[in-house]
Amino acid sequence: MSLVKYQTPVYTDAEAFLAAVRGVHRSISSAARDWVFRGLGDANYALVPSALRPDVLENALDENDKVGTQRQREHRAISRFFAYADAQGLDLPGDWNDMHAHLLAKPGKAWPQDTLVPLVAMAQHYGLPTRLLDWSRKPLIACYFAAADAAAHAPESGELAVWALRRRAETPKWSIEKLGVRDLSAPRGSNANLHLQSGRFTMHTAYDAKVSGPTTGPGKHSLCLATHLESKDVREGPGGAVLVQYRLAATQAGHLLSLLADEHAHAATVYAGYEGAVRATKERPLRKR
Repeated sequence: MSLVKYQTPVYTDAEAFLAAVRGVHRSISSAARDWVFRGLGDANYALVPSALRPDVLENALDENDKVGTQRQREHRAISRFFAYADAQGLDLPGDWNDMHAHLLAKPGKAWPQDTLVPLVAMAQHYGLPTRLLDWSRKPLIACYFAAADAAAHAPESGELAVWALRRRAETPKWSIEKLGVRDLSAPRGSNANLHLQSGRFTMHTAYDAKVSGPTTGPGKHSLCLATHLESKDVREGPGGAVLVQYRLAATQAGHLLSLLADEHAHAATVYAGYEGAVRATKERPLRKR
């Protein structure tokens, strides 16, 4: 028995897939509020944060910033984001003096410190690679991200996926923190996309490395959340799986988008402002009945 469950067989019907994802808490006898969800357009994508994927962070840094450890490179990227945003007079989440002091100091093992998590979360939502892994408290939003990504590539084969992560339990009292996974949130008031997406984040270890190989395919990656949880003793969990993967044939992506739109889960409800309106307009032709 493992803390990670790969739901089989692969779903070939979007309605059945959607019902299964929404019902994960019932299948493992838990409360819906205990779970968060992450959607991927390709089921082979590993649960590895963007900053730890090969060359992703490096492409956001100049040559002087690429030296040092992984934590130091991430620290420099966030420091640059903080400086540029502050120079524009933009509202930043958190206490300015505390954030400034932490960014002046060297990053410790606990990087990013709790004080900096809201800032890092905001940077990530605007495209800067970080070691935070995005999740949503709403399964329909995760399904939307998986369907939108898959439908945009018009695949004739393969699968999309939604991962469900149990982050806590009331009886017995338990949290994912006991498995070495930080369960993080950030203020919604200063981050409109985070608010609309009901976002949370995880960070599963104080790693100071990055994945050296590709982050797709069947290979196991030491920095992948699924690999991390598979290495844990099942007795450390609350009973049953804490991470479940559901897969759907990618040819069903357009139909899934249509089902989600019927329930008001589409780009205009997931992305704020004009960005959401434009995305929704462009994605509408991808919906299929």
